[in-house]
Amino acid sequence: MEQALDRLVRILLAPTLATQNQWAEYDVTLRQFKRVIDRRGSPLDIDEAQFRELFGQYSFEVGNLIGSDKEVELVIARSWEEWVDQHIQKFGREYPEIQKPFLPLVKAAALNQLSPQSLESFLDQDKTEVLGFIQTHLQPDMSFMFDMQGITFDQRVVVDLNSFNRQVYSVLYLDYQGKGSVNNAAIRTTRQYGNGFAKYLVAHEVVHGHTPEIGESKIPVVVRNRQFVSDLFRMIYELGDENEQIYIALGGQVDEKDTKEIYACAIFNYAINKFQEKMFDPNANPDEFEPLPEHVREFMASYRGAFANYVVTVVDESVAEFIAEQVLRDDADYRAFRQIHDKMEQIKSMNAATAGGFEANSRKAGLPLIRTLYSRFGIEMLDILKQRLPQSPEELKQPQLYIERSGIN
Repeated sequence: MEQALDRLVRILLAPTLATQNQWAEYDVTLRQFKRVIDRRGSPLDIDEAQFRELFGQYSFEVGNLIGSDKEVELVIARSWEEWVDQHIQKFGREYPEIQKPFLPLVKAAALNQLSPQSLESFLDQDKTEVLGFIQTHLQPDMSFMFDMQGITFDQRVVVDLNSFNRQVYSVLYLDYQGKGSVNNAAIRTTRQYGNGFAKYLVAHEVVHGHTPEIGESKIPVVVRNRQFVSDLFRMIYELGDENEQIYIALGGQVDEKDTKEIYACAIFNYAINKFQEKMFDPNANPDEFEPLPEHVREFMASYRGAFANYVVTVVDESVAEFIAEQVLRDDADYRAFRQIHDKMEQIKSMNAATAGGFEANSRKAGLPLIRTLYSRFGIEMLDILKQRLPQSPEELKQPQLYIERSGIN
């Protein structure tokens, strides 16, 4: 690999490798902490048999509540490698065709096997596409695996035992960090948190399994979004020498060691941040994306798929949140879990990173709409949402506006 390209690759890989190291270091710390707690005769782990029992119970209760007889499967990932493999299957449905060859890169990153040298064969195929993938998708996709304890796709609920139990011990470890010691009361509280979390996780994911029409509708939207980001990176990258002047216009300081490719990556970061500021605006003005060239500005202003992705995610997560609450609201363990979970601003674990935070916000964002529809139409709200999702930020925030525009009596 030529020196300039090697330097660029190392710069782009830095966030991914930093996340790898952070996760690995914390995992070592938490394993040591877990051994201390377990030696006290107080293990907090939830095992596979308990998850299978919960799955049987809540699959029946959720199906009964929403009138679904769908066959939902439970898969238990017993190792990190199994968990990663399940994610690779899920991601495979969400990548544009041109990006599917890069799935091994995501797997290597999650397994801490990624290095600049391992990218050489990929760079030989399509340098621009690989660099764009590293900058835009690799780190978030890897973090998603670290963040989650359960996922659902193809009516298959997948629970990772290690990620789940790591999250539970993280709660106790956070308490230990704050107090400097662990007493029996804290262990009992954490155990109830873990019991409630297991119930919530299974119930929430089971809802996804019983309502695939909503979640699966996100796949083509996600594919379009990924393609948009990839195309935007390529457009900027192919500006070539022009990128140095754009970089200067943005206030960047030119360094003789930098190349036009490095400038392109910096400009792309600016472009995607500006785009995210305006992605809910149906009348985005291309001039707001200056000093980018006109054809790039027009491309950014015309794309509306990012809002569609947000809406499907919000509705999908809020429906699962609401139905899980109906099933669990009288459960003492669930209430204890919710009380602790809602108070925690941050858990020092990889589970507090990007994907978990986005999904948590999504669950809250759609609840006013879901609760309003349920209060008026009962479980028929699911059919209403399947027929027409909110089409604007206003419809998402104002349930009555959504009802009126949907022509519902």
